[in-house]
Formats: sequence, C-alpha cells, structure tokens
Amino acid sequence: MRITAVFREAFRDVLGGTAKTGLWFGLLAAICVSLVAWEGGTIMSLLTKAERYRESGGSTFVLVAPGFVDGDACDSLAVIPGVLASGAVRDRSNWLNTVALPGRPIPAKDVSGGFASVLGVNGAEGAVVSQEVAETLGLSVGSSYLFTEGRLFVAGVYEYPADGRRSGMGYAILLNGQPSLAYDECWLSVWPQSNELRSAAYSVLRPGAGGSPAGTAYSQLNSRYGQSFEGGVEYWSRISRLSGIAAGVIGFLVGGIMVGRRRLEIAAGRTLGVSIPAQMLIHSLESAVACIMAVVLTSPVAAYFQLKASAGDRAAVATDLALIGWCLSFGCLVGVVVSLCFIRQDSLHQLVKGR
Repeated sequence: MRITAVFREAFRDVLGGTAKTGLWFGLLAAICVSLVAWEGGTIMSLLTKAERYRESGGSTFVLVAPGFVDGDACDSLAVIPGVLASGAVRDRSNWLNTVALPGRPIPAKDVSGGFASVLGVNGAEGAVVSQEVAETLGLSVGSSYLFTEGRLFVAGVYEYPADGRRSGMGYAILLNGQPSLAYDECWLSVWPQSNELRSAAYSVLRPGAGGSPAGTAYSQLNSRYGQSFEGGVEYWSRISRLSGIAAGVIGFLVGGIMVGRRRLEIAAGRTLGVSIPAQMLIHSLESAVACIMAVVLTSPVAAYFQLKASAGDRAAVATDLALIGWCLSFGCLVGVVVSLCFIRQDSLHQLVKGR
C-alpha cells in the first residue's frame, strides 16, 4: 500500500467508528488521569511537608557563641552552596522605649546585613520588627514610630510564631549593627540540610575565641518536625513512583486488546495483499489518535499540580507527570505492534469458523 492509502485507511477507520477511537480514548484517559492524580498528589504531599519544615525553622541552624561571632564572616556564609541566607544577631543592652508607653520597653537587637533574609525579609535596609510588635504599635512596612531614642522607620516585618522554635525573637525590633561588632549568634538557613555546614559555621568565630569558647553551641532553630527532613527517602520509597511502569504495562495490554478485537479483519486484509508493515502503520496511527486525545485531556490535571508546586519544583513535577503519559502512549503502541505480529494469514479460516 502507498503511504497515502495507509493514512486514508486510518482516517476512515477513526471517523467511521471502525477503530472505536472514542472507546479507547475514554479508557486511556481514565487510566492516565488516575495515575497522574495519584503521583501528583503524592508529590504535592511531600513538597508540602518540605515547605512546612522549612517555614517552621527546621532547616535553620544557630551557632551560639556570646561575644565571639564575626558579623561579616557570618554574612559571607551565604555564598556557600546550600546556604540560602545567613546573618548574625546580638542583644542590645538598651531597649527601645515608646513615647506613649515609656515604662514598657521593647527588646532590641543588633543584626548584621544578612540576618533579615534568614527571617524571610529580603532587601530591607532599616529597622525590622516582629509581627507581634507591628500589631501592638500599629506598624507596617514604610511606616514610622516615635521612640524616646528617636523616630524609627520600619523597613520590614517578620513572622515568628510560637510553634516550637527557640524564644527571644517573637517580640523584638532588629536594628542594623556595625560590622565590627562582636555578635552572640550566627543563624544559617540551609536547604537541603547538610552536616558538612557545621564546620563552616564554626569558622565565623573571632580570632580571640581560642577554639570553641564556653557556652558555644550549634543547634536547630526548631526541632518540632524532626532533626532532619527525610524527604528524599520518602520520595524514592513512594509507591506511586511505579506510575510510569504501570502506565506502560496497562498501555501495552490496551494496545493488544485494540488489535485482538479486530484480528479477523486483519487476517482478511492480509489475504487481500495488505502487508504487515502497512497494517502496523494503520493501527499505530489509529491508536496514536486515542493516546494523544487521552494525554491532552490529562494535561489540565498535570498543570494543576505543576502550578501548585513552587517555582523551583515546577519543572521536575512537570517532567515526572509527563512521563506517565509518555509511558502509557509508548506501551500502547508497542502492544499494537507486538499483537499484530502474532496474527497469521492462515488463521483466517479458524477465525471465521469461530465466528
């Protein structure tokens, strides 16, 4: 058969209903949507756990060495791969007193340039206040407030809920400190977690520290959700990781059924001179139409999970879910081709007799 005749035959079978394209499209779409929803839901559950772990301070570590932390050295840790932000902090001896309530001073702290980023406030140049202080004094980003020490302009507001993280920052005002100051703590926001960063954290101690001074400690900001996040282990041990293999196997079976229900027609065609390659191309084109329609119908489901993921994870989520549709389609086409190979021309008599 000429190639044009092959395409015409496949076109007539699809439009005329001989190929039962609507039936196979519905079946393949149901399978694809189910597997994509299963895998997508599992991945989103793991991503949600990871986000909760990070936001709670589980991936933030604190080196405590009162009076021995170099602020510039602590800020420079942010250039290390895996360190998202770093900064130093120390308590101020003089708290801030409001003009309206001079008898209720607010804790104030000196911080290095990178500390606000550890708390999720990026690009703030000026005072940064906690959410509790902002609510108490009616402050917001860009506003100002008069203290006995002078007027203070708010450059940022950070959240610090009482969810298990170490105390001391829930009600405080952070002020830019001088780089030459000796700080008390160095905070590091890291992802993914790595024990190798511990030694890097100790490198911020000032030369006069003499190793690890008394009171030095390196700990997790919040251990409520565990000392480490086992997301990688959970990801590779998830049952839904077999979705691609399942899609391929099911697609192979569906492709075999597509051909099997038309074996009499196929055997008769060979007696009339239709070659095996031509039949393979015709049936592959017909099954490809059903597969493409099923994948297109599944696309909104995959897009939903992709958009729910963070910007850095969207490409990986899209690739993972697209693999399911690809495996289903590939398995279906292979099933069609393999099944055609098992139909012989001399089986026509037995097939007719069986009818």
